[in-house]
Amino acid sequence: MNTQEADIFSIWEAALRDRVAPIRVTELLERQRLTKLVGEVVESVVQSLQIVYGRPVRGPRIGIISMWDLTALVGRDEQGQYCMGVGVGSVRLLDVLSAFLCSALFEESEDGQAVAQKRIGAFTYDWARGLIERLRLWSLDPTLGLVRPYGFINVDIGSIVPVGRDKAHEFYFLAMLTWILAHEVSHIATDDLGQRATTEVTGMTAPHVGVDTQRPKPGRELQADLTALRVLFESHPDSHFQALSAVSFLLGVMQAVDDLGLEATLSGSDHPSPAQRLEHLIEALPSACAGIEKDKLLQLRALAEDLGTFAPRIAKWLLEAPGEFRIGPFRLEDYQDDVGDEEAATAAAEQNNAADVKAARGELDSALLLYTEAERTLRRANYGEGQRIVYGNLISTTFAMRRPAEGLDWLISGVDVGMARNDKPAILYLLAVFDRASKGFAASREEASARLGHLTDADVQAHVARLRVRSDSIG
Repeated sequence: MNTQEADIFSIWEAALRDRVAPIRVTELLERQRLTKLVGEVVESVVQSLQIVYGRPVRGPRIGIISMWDLTALVGRDEQGQYCMGVGVGSVRLLDVLSAFLCSALFEESEDGQAVAQKRIGAFTYDWARGLIERLRLWSLDPTLGLVRPYGFINVDIGSIVPVGRDKAHEFYFLAMLTWILAHEVSHIATDDLGQRATTEVTGMTAPHVGVDTQRPKPGRELQADLTALRVLFESHPDSHFQALSAVSFLLGVMQAVDDLGLEATLSGSDHPSPAQRLEHLIEALPSACAGIEKDKLLQLRALAEDLGTFAPRIAKWLLEAPGEFRIGPFRLEDYQDDVGDEEAATAAAEQNNAADVKAARGELDSALLLYTEAERTLRRANYGEGQRIVYGNLISTTFAMRRPAEGLDWLISGVDVGMARNDKPAILYLLAVFDRASKGFAASREEASARLGHLTDADVQAHVARLRVRSDSIG
């Protein structure tokens, strides 16, 4: 199976408009190792599915994509090859959730159990309410495959997992990951993708990939869940209780996020709710555990119901008395790649975060002042990622204030930084931000096209030309 990451997976980053976000991960969870890990799990899944279906199953091409949230996608490229994109944030989240599961199961003291529950509560509350601090707010251009990233959750796993439970943590983590990946591969095995309409999307250098745009049929989603559970049981024939614990807890946390959110974020109209998915798995356990003793089956059902409602019960307590139950908020950290001065980068992040809050409230003057301070601060940090973020915010904000000349100046400054760093994606990103922000400002777009005429890269010039073409239509 080919597990080499390829450019085609940049397109997945434009597929989910509200669920995307690159994250920095620890050394253990870097992209290359994640690709290898996911490839090994998918290979095992395919082998188990062949046993379940009694026929060959075609495996997908795999890529690790920069998405924050529980995200896995399947589709077909131009050659008809199945592709699977797995969000790096999914893996980080599952790592954290499996640590929480260990703490909930193995903390025996009342104090330890109280802390475990508060950790779960704080995490799900902040996740659901969008209160996890965000450093970067990018915009999205489907033609470029660019995304709106948030950051990553900074959790010390070692401080959560009880002593001596490292192997349990690893098992639960792999069980959750296997179940999610098996769900997606089962769609390939049953040829669901071939039966539904798709939209062709592409990235900067990627071929077209067909992304399913129809609302999934609940029956197919529930069947994929059950097939994935059968794969998990096939992979761990002597560990049904532990495997079901992982899946039940995962679905319970997903339901808790929906319960605590201002709207359903992990189900909505496109999928059955996590609670419905767990209920279906519990009812269908006899088919997933053929020949199992009745007493063991009853125990499995009771376990699934208990773990599946554990996090939602915490969510209910949080809604009743959030101030009494929650601990401090979880913080998200930004990329720290190529930071010349981490102290300056941290200060700029705080200024940018504060500006985001002001912008969300419509206080654009205050937001612009803070974004400008962040830009000055970042000059000391040699921090291209941070500068890209802040320049994008400056462009968007000045145009929102109907100050196009300033917006154009910020675009030129950001492009200069991108050129100095040989960062073509940064330049394309800023052009996409300017393209959106400057609609209605034909003169500014024409001037931008003229001032950027010295950029010779063909892809960049294509988007510069687009500014000129669209400005004609505006005029």
